[in-house]
Amino acid sequence: MALPLVPVLKLIALGMIKFVVLGVGALIVPILTVRFVLGGTGESIRLTTQWMVDNDKINQQEADVFLSSLSKVQEADYTRAQARDLLFSMLRKAAVGAVVSTTGMFQRMLGFFKR
Repeated sequence: MALPLVPVLKLIALGMIKFVVLGVGALIVPILTVRFVLGGTGESIRLTTQWMVDNDKINQQEADVFLSSLSKVQEADYTRAQARDLLFSMLRKAAVGAVVSTTGMFQRMLGFFKR
Protein backbone atom coordinates (compact mmCIF):
# COMPACT_ATOMS: atom_id res chain seq x y z
CA MET A 1 0.00 0.00 0.00
CA ALA A 2 2.83 2.43 0.81
CA LEU A 3 4.67 1.82 -2.48
CA PRO A 4 2.31 3.91 -4.69
CA LEU A 5 2.69 6.82 -2.27
CA VAL A 6 6.43 7.20 -2.96
CA PRO A 7 6.01 8.95 -6.35
CA VAL A 8 3.30 11.17 -4.89
CA LEU A 9 5.57 12.19 -2.03
CA LYS A 10 8.39 12.96 -4.49
CA LEU A 11 6.09 15.20 -6.53
CA ILE A 12 4.94 17.02 -3.41
CA ALA A 13 8.54 17.53 -2.25
CA LEU A 14 9.61 18.90 -5.64
CA GLY A 15 6.62 21.22 -5.65
CA MET A 16 7.66 22.61 -2.28
CA ILE A 17 10.77 24.11 -3.89
CA LYS A 18 8.52 26.52 -5.76
CA PHE A 19 6.86 27.61 -2.52
CA VAL A 20 10.19 28.18 -0.83
CA VAL A 21 11.60 30.23 -3.72
CA LEU A 22 8.47 32.37 -4.06
CA GLY A 23 7.93 32.81 -0.33
CA VAL A 24 11.51 33.58 0.67
CA GLY A 25 12.01 35.68 -2.44
CA ALA A 26 8.89 37.73 -1.70
CA LEU A 27 10.13 38.50 1.79
CA ILE A 28 13.83 39.12 1.16
CA VAL A 29 14.48 40.14 -2.47
CA PRO A 30 11.13 40.54 -4.24
CA ILE A 31 12.34 42.48 -7.29
CA LEU A 32 15.17 40.04 -8.01
CA THR A 33 12.83 37.08 -7.55
CA VAL A 34 10.27 38.54 -9.98
CA ARG A 35 13.04 39.04 -12.55
CA PHE A 36 14.22 35.45 -11.98
CA VAL A 37 10.73 33.96 -12.35
CA LEU A 38 9.76 36.06 -15.37
CA GLY A 39 13.13 35.46 -17.04
CA GLY A 40 12.88 31.69 -16.74
CA THR A 41 9.27 31.62 -17.83
CA GLY A 42 9.95 33.99 -20.71
CA GLU A 43 12.73 31.85 -22.12
CA SER A 44 10.50 28.77 -22.07
CA ILE A 45 7.76 30.70 -23.86
CA ARG A 46 10.24 32.01 -26.46
CA LEU A 47 11.42 28.48 -27.24
CA THR A 48 7.85 27.22 -27.46
CA THR A 49 6.85 30.10 -29.72
CA GLN A 50 9.76 29.39 -32.06
CA TRP A 51 8.80 25.72 -32.14
CA MET A 52 5.24 26.71 -33.06
CA VAL A 53 6.53 28.88 -35.92
CA ASP A 54 8.81 26.09 -37.15
CA ASN A 55 5.91 23.61 -37.12
CA ASP A 56 3.41 25.97 -38.79
CA LYS A 57 1.19 26.30 -35.72
CA ILE A 58 1.41 30.13 -35.90
CA ASN A 59 3.01 32.51 -38.39
CA GLN A 60 6.06 34.67 -37.73
CA GLN A 61 4.00 37.87 -37.49
CA GLU A 62 1.85 36.43 -34.70
CA ALA A 63 4.96 35.24 -32.91
CA ASP A 64 6.58 38.68 -33.15
CA VAL A 65 3.51 40.40 -31.68
CA PHE A 66 3.31 37.87 -28.87
CA LEU A 67 7.03 38.08 -28.05
CA SER A 68 6.85 41.88 -28.08
CA SER A 69 4.16 41.74 -25.40
CA LEU A 70 6.21 39.22 -23.43
CA SER A 71 9.23 41.54 -23.53
CA LYS A 72 7.13 44.40 -22.13
CA VAL A 73 6.10 42.24 -19.18
CA GLN A 74 9.67 41.14 -18.51
CA GLU A 75 11.20 44.60 -18.83
CA ALA A 76 8.63 46.41 -16.67
CA ASP A 77 9.91 48.12 -13.54
CA TYR A 78 8.41 46.85 -10.30
CA THR A 79 8.58 48.46 -6.88
CA ARG A 80 9.26 46.21 -3.89
CA ALA A 81 5.59 46.33 -2.91
CA GLN A 82 4.41 45.49 -6.44
CA ALA A 83 6.92 42.67 -6.77
CA ARG A 84 5.95 41.28 -3.37
CA ASP A 85 2.24 41.43 -4.26
CA LEU A 86 2.89 39.67 -7.58
CA LEU A 87 4.93 36.93 -5.88
CA PHE A 88 2.31 36.39 -3.19
CA SER A 89 -0.41 36.08 -5.85
CA MET A 90 1.79 33.52 -7.67
CA LEU A 91 2.25 31.71 -4.37
CA ARG A 92 -1.51 31.61 -3.70
CA LYS A 93 -2.22 30.30 -7.20
CA ALA A 94 0.49 27.64 -6.86
CA ALA A 95 -0.89 26.57 -3.47
CA VAL A 96 -4.42 26.17 -4.81
CA GLY A 97 -3.11 24.22 -7.81
CA ALA A 98 -1.05 21.95 -5.56
CA VAL A 99 -4.02 21.19 -3.31
CA VAL A 100 -6.31 20.46 -6.26
CA SER A 101 -3.79 18.21 -8.04
CA THR A 102 -2.81 16.36 -4.87
CA THR A 103 -6.44 15.77 -3.97
CA GLY A 104 -7.09 14.51 -7.49
CA MET A 105 -4.13 12.12 -7.31
CA PHE A 106 -5.30 10.66 -4.03
CA GLN A 107 -8.85 10.26 -5.37
CA ARG A 108 -7.56 8.44 -8.46
CA MET A 109 -5.39 6.20 -6.28
CA LEU A 110 -8.31 5.37 -4.02
CA GLY A 111 -10.45 4.61 -7.06
CA PHE A 112 -7.73 2.30 -8.36
CA PHE A 113 -7.57 0.35 -5.10
CA LYS A 114 -11.36 0.10 -4.81
CA ARG A 115 -11.65 -1.81 -8.09
